[in-house]
Amino acid sequence: MWQEVDGQRRIAVNQDAGQVQAIGLNAAFTLLPMPPSATLLLPVALFSAGVVLLALLGRPFTVLIRWINRITANRDTRNKKLRLSLLFTQFAFVGCLVFWWLVAQPLLNDSLPPDGLVIRSAQLLTAIAVLGAAPASAIVLSTVRAPATEFGMSPVRRWTIVIGHSVVACAHLGLGYVAIVGGLFAPSISY
Repeated sequence: MWQEVDGQRRIAVNQDAGQVQAIGLNAAFTLLPMPPSATLLLPVALFSAGVVLLALLGRPFTVLIRWINRITANRDTRNKKLRLSLLFTQFAFVGCLVFWWLVAQPLLNDSLPPDGLVIRSAQLLTAIAVLGAAPASAIVLSTVRAPATEFGMSPVRRWTIVIGHSVVACAHLGLGYVAIVGGLFAPSISY
């Protein structure tokens, strides 16, 4: 139930508990309290975006280091497919950043809302980026399960791969958390 405060502001009061639930001029412009699950959105979003972007930007450097040291990749076809699908999801993340920026710009500039196709494209690219947790986890499992002599790698390099891809998998899962709790997958595209 809304109660008038000082002629302009109104508050929504829960009659049963006697607590203020919202403050605003009317129902359309209301400040709602933040749920506890949403308090982690910003740190998780920054961590996840940073890790995924670092993994994507670090890929050319690892290729260069391997080329300089003449290290050959003796990977089976399955790992190549997993790494390519992980790379695809990381590029999808960059695309989703671009499309969410296109969605946010009209809101920040108080102009016409973006086309529904832009919002749906941002949602689709976000979903693809979240799916990057699967190939990263599969790479971790295949590296752990493989015999130490299969790839001819040292234990340090092997555990570096395991830890690195585990962090990347957690970052992709963090993107999923941000998308679900932040409401990015909401079926309604109206504001």
